[in-house]
Amino acid sequence: MKKKILSGLATGVLFFGMATHSNATSYGFNVSGAYIPTGGSDSFEFDINSILTGVFSGIGYSIDTAQLAFHFSDDGSNELHTTSVVTTGYSGAPSSSWYRNQTTYQTDWADVAGVSIEGPNFTVGSSYYSTGPQYLGTTQTGSHTYTTSYQCGFSTCYTSHSAPNYTQNYEIISGRTGLFTLIIAADSNMLASLTTDGYLGFDISSENGDFYFLDATLTADINTAPIPEPSTALLLGLGLTGLAWSGRRRS
Repeated sequence: MKKKILSGLATGVLFFGMATHSNATSYGFNVSGAYIPTGGSDSFEFDINSILTGVFSGIGYSIDTAQLAFHFSDDGSNELHTTSVVTTGYSGAPSSSWYRNQTTYQTDWADVAGVSIEGPNFTVGSSYYSTGPQYLGTTQTGSHTYTTSYQCGFSTCYTSHSAPNYTQNYEIISGRTGLFTLIIAADSNMLASLTTDGYLGFDISSENGDFYFLDATLTADINTAPIPEPSTALLLGLGLTGLAWSGRRRS
């Protein structure tokens, strides 16, 4: 009975001693962007060869997961479109005043960026915002002549009045400005491209409006080939010793 227990223990030590592990490290890479005009496009490329030919030179590796993030910013006021809506009306007689209410709308393009990564296409747009109406003040812009009627004897008489003109100004600003981001998990084709030659190309295009492509980041988890645990040699030696001793006891 003791021999079987000892033999089983020795075999278990040998099996455990052959355990291995792999190293997975996350690396970040950055690509600087550019201004993308309305209807324009530009090409860019991730290059991870500095890591592959440095840290992983002569070592087997695999890229199992990667995430890409593309950052954009609206161009600001370059594409603002201005429209005005005017309404008019009197105040009460007889000292009537003529009011001209003007609301100015400042509207930006709905910016939409297109991202093509060696085949797959994605789009992302800036978020909507609106402020106002904001009262900008009232100014006198001249005078307005109007008539009123009154009864004089058996007939109706009319008299002219001169009333000041006022313009009340309001403003509403709306559009799709600010920062917007597209985040993509790399698919198998993207991972294969990175693994094969260390490059991953992509195009940024304007699907609507103009904007700044700020930058893009690639975060890749690169795994080295499995290597033995530091204790493997010691455990393997103990296992072999136990097997040899067990064999002598059987004889």
